Amino acid sequence: MRRAVSPGSDQAAVKAIYDRAAELRAIGLNVQVDHVLALANNGKHEASNLQILFTSMNAKKGDKLGYDYLAFYLELTFAA
Repeated sequence: MRRAVSPGSDQAAVKAIYDRAAELRAIGLNVQVDHVLALANNGKHEASNLQILFTSMNAKKGDKLGYDYLAFYLELTFAA
């Protein structure tokens, strides 16, 4: 889904992230572009708020912040 780039954001930097994700998908990796701070939580559609994640990780992350997700992921991974 294409979204409008936030006003004042570097459109070329946003495009570069989406282009890189497309390159990774072309070699067989199942990745998505994710908003670190979800748009639903007032995150912006700009390069500093985008990251490329494996689709499975993005589905588990939901609307958690990146560092919240890291704690969540570690808890899932290393839970006894």
